[in-house]
Amino acid sequence: MIINERGNTTSNLNNCGLAAIRGDWIYYRCNNKGNLFKIHIDGTGKIKLNDDSCLYINVVGDWVYYLNENDSMKTYKIKTDGSSRMLLSDDIGKEILVDGKWVYLCHRATVKPNNKNKYRGDQLLPDSYLKKIRVDGKIATIISKEPLWGLCLIGDWLYCNNGDDDRLIKMFADGSNKTILCDDAAYGICWDNDWIYYRFGNKLYRIRPDGSYKTELLGDYSWSYNVINDWIYYFDYGCDLYKMRTDGNEKVLLYEYNNSIAITDVSRHINVVGDWIFYQHEYEYWNNGNFDEEIQICKIRTDGTLHQIAD
Repeated sequence: MIINERGNTTSNLNNCGLAAIRGDWIYYRCNNKGNLFKIHIDGTGKIKLNDDSCLYINVVGDWVYYLNENDSMKTYKIKTDGSSRMLLSDDIGKEILVDGKWVYLCHRATVKPNNKNKYRGDQLLPDSYLKKIRVDGKIATIISKEPLWGLCLIGDWLYCNNGDDDRLIKMFADGSNKTILCDDAAYGICWDNDWIYYRFGNKLYRIRPDGSYKTELLGDYSWSYNVINDWIYYFDYGCDLYKMRTDGNEKVLLYEYNNSIAITDVSRHINVVGDWIFYQHEYEYWNNGNFDEEIQICKIRTDGTLHQIAD
């Protein structure tokens, strides 16, 4: 079995793909307008690559692929040096995953933007579908005419959320042999060391790829988490950031949140790239008689040091 080059980790892509790493460079959605930047892993050489608002960032070869929030979540690609920006697909996407020569796209049939014209978080409608597109845009094939999302591609198998009832399913990457793994409404599907992780209600579970050994790992926690290299990174309901081993040991507080002006707040979309954690923090506050909202892209070392805004 040939393993193609993957554009990002499953855990990052199921957290909106705010950041990806290739070689010595980190590509990320910056705090200011969501534009695409890259920075060397040592923190030097920051370069702005475009003026788009980028989500679901994938890097394969010399290309960066992303959904453009400024253009109805259509798929774009751009060279890693910021040149040759182009539209790859007119399909309105909920998410993308790039594997070798193919872009897997969850198509959103109808977009209902909120008052800030943001598209992420909207539900798929029944006439949504899953499509794969060759990276040059010349070939496109519909894999499934059912609404699917939360893509996790491992070898020849695609694990995802069945949009009809949200159950965890698997099927071949060509859409055949669809099988239900469990009856839980599975969200935030991640993969690490032959385990599938998912959120059901307020609890975090893991299960083997054949549907066996379902295990509860965390109860009563916030719904944002990321799993990589035997570590689980997650927020509690107070927006404090923790990590713990996938066996439940070595729980460590990485960042204790404190915002004296916030009325409501939430931290989510944890992305882990190298020694860095990127995430999105949103809060509302009272400003001269009106409610204001602030959305920040933040980053912090995986050891809990150097917390900062990802400008």
